Amino acid sequence: MAKDKTPNAPITSAIISTDEEFRTAFREAASEAGMEVVLDLPVPIADVNESHTRDLKKRAPDLIFVDLAEDPDLGCELARKMVDAAIGRRLIGVGSLQSPESLLEAMQSGIVDYLSKPVTTEQIVGVIERSRRALAPREVAERHGELYAFFSPKGGGGATTIATNLAIQLHRLTGRRTALVDLDLELGGAALFLALEPRYNIVDLSVNLHRVDEDLLNSYMATHESGIDLLSAPYDPRKAEGVSVEQVTEILKLLKRHYDYVIVDCPKALTRRTTRVFDQADGVYIVSQVDVPSIQNIQRSQPLFAHMSRGRPVRLVVNRYDSNSEITIDDLEHSVEMEVFWTVANDYESVSYSTNSGKPLIMRPGSVCARELEGLAARIAGVTGGSDSKGRIFGSALRRLRGRLGSSPGSKTSEAYLMPPTAAESEGS
Repeated sequence: MAKDKTPNAPITSAIISTDEEFRTAFREAASEAGMEVVLDLPVPIADVNESHTRDLKKRAPDLIFVDLAEDPDLGCELARKMVDAAIGRRLIGVGSLQSPESLLEAMQSGIVDYLSKPVTTEQIVGVIERSRRALAPREVAERHGELYAFFSPKGGGGATTIATNLAIQLHRLTGRRTALVDLDLELGGAALFLALEPRYNIVDLSVNLHRVDEDLLNSYMATHESGIDLLSAPYDPRKAEGVSVEQVTEILKLLKRHYDYVIVDCPKALTRRTTRVFDQADGVYIVSQVDVPSIQNIQRSQPLFAHMSRGRPVRLVVNRYDSNSEITIDDLEHSVEMEVFWTVANDYESVSYSTNSGKPLIMRPGSVCARELEGLAARIAGVTGGSDSKGRIFGSALRRLRGRLGSSPGSKTSEAYLMPPTAAESEGS
């Protein structure tokens, strides 16, 4: 087994190409970057045989540069065979692929980096340095991020709105790496809520889980202007079948190693994927409206929630809350046997504009919903008072919520259901 590289350790490589211009740039880059070339194959892809692959496996190069220009299909097939045979640690493609479909096929075959011809010496040196960093052992401990799942007991409950805005505010509040995962694989809309058009999605990542590293993971994430990364659901709902429950488990573990916060927008159904997310979550947030269908569905799901609550908090967030509603907070709590953790006001105009424009509420100051989402993020992040990074006063938001909920007819004191202990507080009590 090849050893990890230190940041300045020599790196070994092989090249498969008949393009003399590229070969010249490759040799110059190897010399400049201190890379040793252990095998040079100036043969067409179609002529690479078992003798060549045995030699490659014996010499065990860190990098293999594969020229796909002559025959991209054969080049991708060769890449797949080398990955399956554990030949080389990182495959670098070179060629003239342009379409997203062809680039995706190359990535799925095992290509982790790609250079478009004509290729300069500087570009090859850049690939070598990126690969050197990827092959080096981590100098700091891997992250063990916190994963929070958001689930609505019925469609239209607002889990996507809460999850997308909360992810942004957690990042803004803490400065920590934050990923948003759209796990509604059939009809997920997180990308639309963020006005993003991701090139890749969770289905593409699932295909390449066996060889993913930080650089490759980053290529599957779409970065929003706020600084968070989105792992999108596929646009075509038929592709959802390509992601197994086991792959969901591995993807979430991977994200927790690379992000401080992982926010998962769950499907609106208690599928095996959903329950697997619950199993891995540090906290589960049930996003519900105060209406009979939502209450009934929470009641029907109580056995599952009871099972989930062993060792992890399951919290109820009331969305589109109206203090004049026929059903009070007290009625809701009594019916579902859960305390309300937080409320978000019914602000249809602001939410509608946000959804239709792709401009998250949290990035448009002034709305009541935005202020309350800021308070929720502060609560989750463990900010118990004072101002956040944008100057919003968490304490005043909390007092406002307490006052409104406390005025509900027949309700309990707000302290009982607005401020349940966090997991950390429970352990310390």
